[in-house]
Amino acid sequence: MIVDDPGPEDNDAELWSSFFGQFGHVTFVTIAKDNGPLLKAMAARRAVMREIIMCIGNGQASLEEDDDGILDTTWDGLTFKEKINQPPAKEPKDSKEKTRRYIEKMGAFGMLPMAKWVKKLAAANEDIQKAIDTANFVPSKIFITFETEQAQRRCLKALSQGLLTAAFDKGRDKMDANHIFKGTNVLSVLEAPEPSEVFYEDVQVNFDLRLRQQSRTLLYTFFMVCISVVICKMIAVGTGPAIAALWITITNIAVPMVIKHFVLKMEDHVSLNAQQLSLFLKLTFFRWMNTAVVIYLITNFDAFLTVASMKQIQAVLFADAVTTPLIRTLNPSDAINQLIICNYAPT
Repeated sequence: MIVDDPGPEDNDAELWSSFFGQFGHVTFVTIAKDNGPLLKAMAARRAVMREIIMCIGNGQASLEEDDDGILDTTWDGLTFKEKINQPPAKEPKDSKEKTRRYIEKMGAFGMLPMAKWVKKLAAANEDIQKAIDTANFVPSKIFITFETEQAQRRCLKALSQGLLTAAFDKGRDKMDANHIFKGTNVLSVLEAPEPSEVFYEDVQVNFDLRLRQQSRTLLYTFFMVCISVVICKMIAVGTGPAIAALWITITNIAVPMVIKHFVLKMEDHVSLNAQQLSLFLKLTFFRWMNTAVVIYLITNFDAFLTVASMKQIQAVLFADAVTTPLIRTLNPSDAINQLIICNYAPT
C-alpha cells in the first residue's frame, strides 16, 4: 500500500504499523522523504564519476585497513584531484587519440574532454551541498507491506476514498473512527507499485505538479501534430502523395524519440508504470493523428474517393510496411556506436 498524503510530522514507523495493523500483520513500513533533489544530485555525481574513472582508469588502490576508497587511490603516484586536473599532452600519441579529441571537442556521442567532466563534477558537488544546506526532509509517501494479500484487500476496501475527500479530509463523520489516521487525517491510500518500479527520487511530487508537467508535454505533442499536418499538406501539394507518405513515415520514427525525451526529462512520476502510461498515451495520440487523421485533413472533401486519394493512402501503408521495419532492422544509431564510436572509447 502507498499513503499519498502523510503529515510533515508523521515520522514514526511504529505509529503507521499500529494504524495499519488493524487490517492484518504489517511486515514493513517505509517512510519516503521529500529528498528528491539530493538523490538526483547524488546520482548525477555518480554518473560523472563513472565517466571520469572510465577515462583515467581504476588506478592503484591502497591495501591499508583504513582504505578510504578513491582518496587512497593513486594514478602513477598522482592523487585523484591531481590526475583529473593534469593537462593533456600537447600532441596525441596516435591517430585514434587524435580522432577522439576531435569528437570530444564537438561533444558528440557523450564524449567530453576531461576539463568539462571536472566542471560537471564540481557542479554536482555544489548541487549536493545546496540540497544538504536546505534540507528539511519530511515524509512524502508511506509504503506499507502486509504479510498477506487478504490484509491488503481489507485495507483497500476500508480506506479507499475519493481524491477530493482525501485531499480536504472530508466525510470524517461518515467513517469509522478507527479508519481516520490520528483522528484527523483521511488518508489517500492506493495500491502501491512494485518496489522495483518506484522512483524514490520523485516521490515528493504531488498531483498539481504532475498535472502541470503532463499538460505541458501534451501541448508540445499537439503542436508537433499541427506542424506535421501543415508540412505534409505542403509536400503533398508540391511533390505528390509518395513524398508526403515518406514524410509521415519519417515523423512516425523521429517524433516519438522527441516525445520520449520530453516525458523522461520534463515529467516526474512516482513509478515506472505511471511514466510509461504517460508516454504511451502521447505516442498513441501522435501516431494515430499522424497516420490516420492527417490523410483526411490534407485531402479535399470531394477527392476522398478519387484514384489519387487511394494512391496516397496506399503510399502511406506501403511506406509504413517497408521503411519503418527496414530502419529498425538496420538499427543505424546502435550500429554507428558499435562499429565506429566504440573504437575511440578509452576503456
